[in-house]
Amino acid sequence: MVAVGCDARPLTVTIDRVAVDACMTASACFGWEVVGCTETAAKVLADPDFFRRARVGAGPPPGVPAPTIDFSARIYRCLAAARNDCGAAQACIGPLASCDLVSTPGTCNDSIAVNCGSQFGTSTLTYLDCGDAGLGCAVTNDPVPQAACGMPCASDGDWCDGDKYFACYHGLAYEVDCDIFGKTCSLAQWTGHVCIGAGASCRDSRGSCEGTILTTCAPEDVTSTGHFATYDCARVEPLSTCRSPTNLTLARCVGAPSCPSPELKCQGTRLQYCALGENIDVDCRDQGFSTCVVAANGSAVCQ
Repeated sequence: MVAVGCDARPLTVTIDRVAVDACMTASACFGWEVVGCTETAAKVLADPDFFRRARVGAGPPPGVPAPTIDFSARIYRCLAAARNDCGAAQACIGPLASCDLVSTPGTCNDSIAVNCGSQFGTSTLTYLDCGDAGLGCAVTNDPVPQAACGMPCASDGDWCDGDKYFACYHGLAYEVDCDIFGKTCSLAQWTGHVCIGAGASCRDSRGSCEGTILTTCAPEDVTSTGHFATYDCARVEPLSTCRSPTNLTLARCVGAPSCPSPELKCQGTRLQYCALGENIDVDCRDQGFSTCVVAANGSAVCQ
């Protein structure tokens, strides 16, 4: 793979080739949008724990982001290894089966959470392997039960266990490691158990950056009084960095650079696009496909 910037000089490739290969296969076999797939896969592959954090943080307290990540690094590696074999690729993500979005209950198959989802207007079962996150599968007590990664719990509420925040909601316990965000778990006067900054008390601070490290004042009540929280943006979301405050904005974490245009195009047998600020240029034949074609929707895809 070659990644070339606007000045045509080779750039250091930060996107794992496995992410590109997996998404070449997924776009050809399932119609997945290759740019978004590549960007998500690159983050999951860059940080093995990112998938787990995304799964256990499905119901976090205010101020703690919860990305939606449906596939682990193992799944992306499986897709990459499937190459142009769409049957093998389907086996990576689970068997194709229709379902009813309104009435099909979620179930657990050992550590795999099975739910009804929608893909390109078609209802089909989705499979989430909680075991890849070191978690078990549990089913909520909703009228139409949903399966999710976590552990069952008896009654709604929240609590702290060291620096970890737990919340029981509809029979499923969600977990957030406050320490990742430079915070600790505590019982707040107004909001119950929350993640609060582990540093000194603060108020109305604009925050600061040192490399990828963000220090921010995390408010805990209506007066904007809180405690400083210091954490690594790249640990919270892989490939992220810290952006210093301006006259109009606070210091904050920002994702990898965006692309001027993520347009996909074909150049002979090569698929070309931009993801996470990097221009990707790959030969479809590397994944066992014969060429690159422009699909009916105008997007390029290997075939």
